[in-house]
Order: sequence, then C-alpha cells, then structure tokens
Amino acid sequence: MRRIKCPRCAHIQAVTEAEDGDVVACVECGQKVRVPRRPSELSVVELVQAGPPAAPPSLPQSAETSFDAPVTGQSFLDRMRVPVPLRMLPLLFMLLGLGLGIYWWSSYRGPYRAVVEWEMQTLGRYFPFYTGLLLTAITAALFTAVSVGLLLAVSPLLRRKDTGALPVYPAGDSPAAQAVDRWLQEHKGYLLGGLIGIGLAVVGGYLLFSGLTAGDLKETTAAALEAGRAPPSRWLTIHGRLHWQGQLLVGDSSPGGKDRYVPLVSPTWRPGNPVAAYVKITERAWNAEKAKLQRPGIEGTVESGGLSGPLRVEFERRGYRPADNYLVLDFAWVPTNSTTIGRDLLILGGVVLGLTILIWILLAMRRMRG
Repeated sequence: MRRIKCPRCAHIQAVTEAEDGDVVACVECGQKVRVPRRPSELSVVELVQAGPPAAPPSLPQSAETSFDAPVTGQSFLDRMRVPVPLRMLPLLFMLLGLGLGIYWWSSYRGPYRAVVEWEMQTLGRYFPFYTGLLLTAITAALFTAVSVGLLLAVSPLLRRKDTGALPVYPAGDSPAAQAVDRWLQEHKGYLLGGLIGIGLAVVGGYLLFSGLTAGDLKETTAAALEAGRAPPSRWLTIHGRLHWQGQLLVGDSSPGGKDRYVPLVSPTWRPGNPVAAYVKITERAWNAEKAKLQRPGIEGTVESGGLSGPLRVEFERRGYRPADNYLVLDFAWVPTNSTTIGRDLLILGGVVLGLTILIWILLAMRRMRG
C-alpha cells in the first residue's frame, strides 16, 4: 500500500494497486498526479520533491520537458503547459475587448456606427441593443482569441528545460504562482457569487441614489430651456408642444418594445433652431399613459443628454438639432420607480453576497472538522 499526499489540497490517500509512474486522481480535489518511485524509508511521499519515475509506455516523455504528456482532466491551459502567471492574460484581453465594445456602443463610433448606419440605409430602422450587444461580444471574443494565440506561441519559449524533476504544475511556475492558481481553483465559485452580488448591489445603489436625489416635482417651459436656463429639478413638468412630425422610433432600445423620441419645443420655435428638450415615450408608457400626452405639460424625470449617436445624427438631418445643454424627459417615469427598483436590486445583491459568504463559512468549518 502506498500513501500519497496531494500537492493541491494536502489530502493524504492510500493507493493499493498503483505502480511507479501511474497517474492517480485525488479523491478530494481531482488533481491528477503521478506515483513516484517507491522510497526506501519514507511512508508519506511529497510529489513535488519526488524524483522522476521510469516513464511508462502510456506516458511518453519528451526530450524537451519532463512532463509534456497531457494528463486527462486538466484544463486547456494546463495541457498546453502555459505558466500560471500568464493564465490571467485571456481574462484581461476579454475585459479590454468588452470595454472597447462598450465604448464604441455608447459613443457611436467605430464598427458600431458603421453597422448601425448600414441598418438604417438597408432596413430603414436600427437595433441599438442587439447590435451593440453582438458587436461587444464579438470584440471580446476576438481579443480573447488573440490572447490565447499569443500564449500558445510564447509559452514554449518560457518553459523550463528538463532538470530531472517531475513537476505537477506546468514547468517554470513559482511557488507563489502555484499558490495563486490553487486559491483561484478552490474559490472560483465564491468569487463568481461575490461578483454577482456586488454587481447587483452597485446597480441597485445607483438607481436608489438617483431616485432619492431627483428632487421635488417642479415646473418649467420649453422656452426657458431653449433660452439656456438650468432645470430646477430632475423631476419636471415641461410646458411646450410635442412636434410629432419629428418623432423617431427605436425598435429595441428596451425589452418592452419600441421607444418614441419626440422633440418638445416652445411656440416660438422654428425648424432649424436647436431643440432643448426631447420626450422619450416607452411602449409601456404609450399604452398606459397616452392620454396624458394631450396635456400642456409633460411630466417625467430628465437627464442631461441621453440621445444615442444615431438619434442625434437623424434629428440633425431632419432639422431638430439638439442644443448644447439639451434634456431627455422620460415620460411618466417618476423617482419612486427608480428607488423601488434600486432597493430591490440592492436587497437581492445583499442576499446573493450573504449566501455566498455563508456557504463559504459552512464549508470551511466542515473541512476543519473533517
């Protein structure tokens, strides 16, 4: 009987039928390790310090490294012998691609603008959400593929030459890098749960803060906004007239259906003059609150800017050029809507984060008792 200590989780298990050089799996963490040559005195074998066993026929050794033969059950980067410090490179490139795709999406630049303009010319409408989401995903995938290609090209140059040792981890990894890799493998589920909980809490906190700081309901006029006056609050009733001839429809800017963007102008406004306010009417608000659009004042929450690039370009082409300090009023959306959604997301994020921490503590206590 042989007793083997796993270098990843330190579990000691008995092996009865394994021969020198056989590959066995740790029953606790699944790490694939080789059984070294039987020592003469020690009963507990530290695999990291063990000498090289005779190579079995099923595991041929390369002349370049001492552990080139891939072991089943390992990740792709393990099988390719990529050093641990470089394994974060695909994640960093993916985040870089996501950031670039989101930048193109939000600023109406690069491939996103080209695709949207092609959609408008070919289909007569554009799909900002699906187009932006698809291009962002493609950009992130391309950046990730490039990083993996670089790793596969460069990692052979970074491998350690054969020194007679039989490493369990890819050659050239430092003990610190091995510790980081083990920690990430053991805690990846907790990290994912924590990131989801924190993300929900951040979005919920932002919406809650936005609703609480919107201010009281105030009144103003489109003429005052066109004259350059600042809005007295972010919750407004703006008096003016909706210029329905200039409305634009956006097919998928929200899961609820089409959104309408309508210029809101003063009685003295003339085509070609800058527009200081636009009204966004969602499909839900159009169906439920359409009668309120007949009133002289349009109520909702406002934000500075807010028109996407295609909308700005199309409004300019039709003679409804946005003013430098223009506002977008979200029709029938009141601050309590933001606070309610923000509160619910904040609570959900806290629950997810709390459950993740609780599960981690319970499993840690179970391991300590075991």
